[in-house]
Amino acid sequence: RGRYDPIPSGYSQGLKNVIAKLLVVEPAHRASVNDVLASEAVQQRLTTEIERPVPNDPPPDTVDLVSTIQVPRRFNDLTKNLPPSRYESAFSGVVPTGVTPSATPSVAGGAGESRRPMQPVHKPTSNPAEDGALKAE
Repeated sequence: RGRYDPIPSGYSQGLKNVIAKLLVVEPAHRASVNDVLASEAVQQRLTTEIERPVPNDPPPDTVDLVSTIQVPRRFNDLTKNLPPSRYESAFSGVVPTGVTPSATPSVAGGAGESRRPMQPVHKPTSNPAEDGALKAE
């Protein structure tokens, strides 16, 4: 208990000391955040990082991610290259409120199916005159 393998020799003695202070088993003797930040090793590293100039331009070896996106010639082939959606089975057959089932395209999107936009269902109001059922005399 309280023993650990030493970190590789490629790391500085200052880092080894900081890690040793953090791995103390007894909490009362373990270094606090303020102790670590005040340690000589951390202070030297902070000074080095603060003095390092910040580049204004991105590094030349960055990749333009937009150019990596490849869209197939035929838009219908896009679904072959994409992972399946995760909501198809959970919501298949569900019709949104206010939409007629006949105007709702199926999730599968088969070949002979209608691709009409969804139309709201006409709901009569409580006032027949507003529905156009009664004509003004």
